[in-house]
Amino acid sequence: MSDRPRSIVVLSDACDPEAAEVAEIVRVAMVRSFSGSVVRARGYGRPAPDEAAAVAVAPPEGSAGSLSAFASGGRKLLLLGPLGPRAASIAGLPATAPADVTEAEASAPARRDTPFDVSPALWRWNVAGPSGAETPLPVRAFCRFDFAEEWNHLGHGRIPADPGPWSSWTTPTAGDAVEAARVEVDGTRRGIVAARLETETAAILWIGRRVGPVDGLDWTVVERFFSDHRHGELPCWPSFCDWPAGFDAGATFRLDCDEAVASARPLFDRYRERGVPVSLALRAGLELAGEDRRLVADVVASGGTLLSHSTRHLPDWGRDLAEARAEARGSRARLEALFPEAGPVRFAVSPFHRNPRHAVRAVAEAGYEALVTGSIANDPECLIGRAGTLPFSDPPLVSHSQQNMLHGDGYARQGESVRAWREAAESHRRAGALYGYLDHPFSERYSYGWTGETQRRSAHDSLLDAILAWERPWLPSLGQALGHLVRRARTELALDDAGRPRAAGPPGPTPFSVRLGGAWRAV
Repeated sequence: MSDRPRSIVVLSDACDPEAAEVAEIVRVAMVRSFSGSVVRARGYGRPAPDEAAAVAVAPPEGSAGSLSAFASGGRKLLLLGPLGPRAASIAGLPATAPADVTEAEASAPARRDTPFDVSPALWRWNVAGPSGAETPLPVRAFCRFDFAEEWNHLGHGRIPADPGPWSSWTTPTAGDAVEAARVEVDGTRRGIVAARLETETAAILWIGRRVGPVDGLDWTVVERFFSDHRHGELPCWPSFCDWPAGFDAGATFRLDCDEAVASARPLFDRYRERGVPVSLALRAGLELAGEDRRLVADVVASGGTLLSHSTRHLPDWGRDLAEARAEARGSRARLEALFPEAGPVRFAVSPFHRNPRHAVRAVAEAGYEALVTGSIANDPECLIGRAGTLPFSDPPLVSHSQQNMLHGDGYARQGESVRAWREAAESHRRAGALYGYLDHPFSERYSYGWTGETQRRSAHDSLLDAILAWERPWLPSLGQALGHLVRRARTELALDDAGRPRAAGPPGPTPFSVRLGGAWRAV
């Protein structure tokens, strides 16, 4: 490791509790991408000698002096959220204002005559030309639902029309900067939401959202700014990819077994025929018959993973911390007793995909190492564009967001096509992000919109065809994938004296893939 470390510092107003909380969301997102050895947090002040870049979260006007120091001397500066006149002038911009978007324009009302529900308001990234933003999500709606106001297959969160940290701020013009993204409503421009200013000795990027795009695949805009932009001229840091070195894409499939476990046998058999592992998130409180247990055993024997799906499948893992603890601990103990061949149950999937802070804490305290989270409908800090440690988790808990249900109702709405799932898989591939999708076993109560096994097999085969057509796909069990991400979260990145990326952390079977200067490298 280099004896001349260079840091990215996250700056916030330490006297403002709300600003400090938002800054923690941003800090942890930066750590997920660049590792904890690179990222630190503090209040405003002039840069220390080893601080080569800064992220300023909703900088107050009084911070303009310290921001000016970061916007010089061969550094990079990312400004997030609202900017007053003095702070905005550092980025070459006029002052900002809340985005001119109504609540109705930011919402996606449910309809039946469209493939998905989408808001009239959106962010449109400028991806053309040398000043373009590199993102696999060039158009991001303020809100999109593919199913029942619950799932967004493109993976990103909401941008509400309120003054909170997840909302947008805009400027009327880019001033001396270059537009990187704008707000549109039904095709009409409503202001600039991101811009970049270049000087001889600095690069300054502004994104008009306090948390930035942490909850979407357009988080790559931030990663590329710090990893690639003006490489060889300004400081750059290696950033993580979700899959190991040697691959160019990654996908996992799981079944959430709320009931009727054995009914998933035909789907499991089809995946096994095609050489793709299936993992099971199992509700431990189920009464499991012999065929249910045989399916679990076959899944494990075929390389799949058994994950906890709680004990009783309660919303939020329970009403409070005590109930959530009992659910998390009881589920793990029962699954390990029933299926010792599956090994320790290290990972969990949240029931109803809801992850309030008491539930995250309970899962972490129960000894799980990772929790599958992520839904546009709730708990926005648990929907993350880059997999890794969740904010506000103590002890630390790694997460991977997955909100892609391959269900018959969505398949029918798409005209019996998997184009939405293929688009999601491809955008994840371009972002260096692991793609995860799921289905459920049939039950007497609910068939998830499928007309039968023939239709379901056809849909899954179509998506598998697209995934298997990738040049070098990584197709792990969900447990293998989460284990890789847990090891990565415990690994620190740095540059050696020759500017080459180096990793220090727990040993593992495969090297990590990191990006630096526009190229992927193994460390």
